Amino acid sequence: EKKRIITLSVNTAPIFKNNKIVGTVSFGRDITKQKQAEKALAAEKERLLVTLRSIGDGVITTDIKGNIILMNKIAEELTGAKQDEIIGKPLNEVFYIINEETRKSCENPYEKVLKTGKVIKLANNTILIAKDGTERIIADSAAPIRDKDSKIIGIILVFRNITEKRRMQEEILNAQKLKSIGILAGGIGGEEAIKTITKIDPKAKVIVSSGYSNDQIIANYKEYGFAGVVLKPYKVQELSETLHKIISGVNKLE
Repeated sequence: EKKRIITLSVNTAPIFKNNKIVGTVSFGRDITKQKQAEKALAAEKERLLVTLRSIGDGVITTDIKGNIILMNKIAEELTGAKQDEIIGKPLNEVFYIINEETRKSCENPYEKVLKTGKVIKLANNTILIAKDGTERIIADSAAPIRDKDSKIIGIILVFRNITEKRRMQEEILNAQKLKSIGILAGGIGGEEAIKTITKIDPKAKVIVSSGYSNDQIIANYKEYGFAGVVLKPYKVQELSETLHKIISGVNKLE
């Protein structure tokens, strides 16, 4: 017959007679299933930790109050905090983010998820400030953690450092600008020139210059998107005055 090993929880109490202990009585309860469930839960938690450690993005989980429960190694590197030091602390004490342009604090992802109950993504111009003051541009998303009844019991935050990616994108853009400038230097028509320049920088103020006063673009330069016009041959002073008017915000140019 196959033997079965069980786990018991045993409580023992003394038996008294004439105020003297004359024996003991023990009560046993089979807690095998409970121990198996605890063991399975511990194994599942270990698998989760291993998974989190292997993920290439930073991961932070919080409870329903926004206090940190778990943080993987990438998150430690990006925030400059250690998991052992921040467990139980509010998310915003570790995950401090600002807007790259305004330098103002961004809304706490935890609060945003609780408000919407949905997966949210932060703006592309979000900066994470680490414990040592290091700033990194990040891309991130946050999602609610729900129990079996679909009740929100916390959030999970996933983020990654895109500083290098942004730098490469800027280098590519600069290269494209240089290429466009080379095309302009090679000589193209005014209408093509304004399209090329505004494609590089939509806010650019462009002056058109020509020796033909009856040229359609010269006569209607504003309709073509130019900010001013200077007829050739022109003196440096004339060009300087035109530039000054544009910079000063004067729209009416002679």
